[in-house]
Amino acid sequence: GNKRESFAQLECSLKTNHIYPKTQQLIRQAIISMLARKDPTPALPRKEITAIRELKRDQFIVMLLADKGRLTVVMDRNEYISKAQALLSDTSTYQLASGNPTKKLTLTINEELQRLLTAKEITAQEQWRMRPGDAHLPKFYGLPKIHKEGSPLRSIVVLPGTPTYNIAKYLWHKLQPLISYSQYSISNPLQFMDKIRDVQLAPEEIMILFDVTALFTSIDFDLAMNTL
Repeated sequence: GNKRESFAQLECSLKTNHIYPKTQQLIRQAIISMLARKDPTPALPRKEITAIRELKRDQFIVMLLADKGRLTVVMDRNEYISKAQALLSDTSTYQLASGNPTKKLTLTINEELQRLLTAKEITAQEQWRMRPGDAHLPKFYGLPKIHKEGSPLRSIVVLPGTPTYNIAKYLWHKLQPLISYSQYSISNPLQFMDKIRDVQLAPEEIMILFDVTALFTSIDFDLAMNTL
């Protein structure tokens, strides 16, 4: 009861103070996290904990989080490996490297950053923020899309610690303000619901949702650079 009253008061305050929708969502997420810490989820029964440990020791299965929702998926290990290899075998997205390019890429990035610093196009602090440290190859794994037929895997590439991660992180902070107030950008389903709440469709109209396959790897490099 108290939580519902708190949420109601929060929503009223957010609406009456005319706070930008994206800022509203950040405030909601912060409040939800605070309330969740005060009311932790009870521990699992001992039998379930024992069962989970036994499953983890089984070499013929893998335990993964589902792509959407807080669900745990148990998959046959051979099936998981087969689906992951099928993703990596897509030559239109991935290219087989002849060796480990980490050292060469790190050297190239450091040389370019030094050139930009010498030309006074970036500051010493910016060079330090973008400079790769003790870099390593990215890690790849897949999360099963159990909401789709056949439970295909969503490719996940772990970038922290890779040569280009600090540059990507720096650019994200620089480019983020350009989309913060865009009417065509949303960060979660709640924002989408808020945008369409008052939309009225005519009898001859329908709303269509497009699901893009491999969105980031499908973006043309030259187009992205020209847009920037």
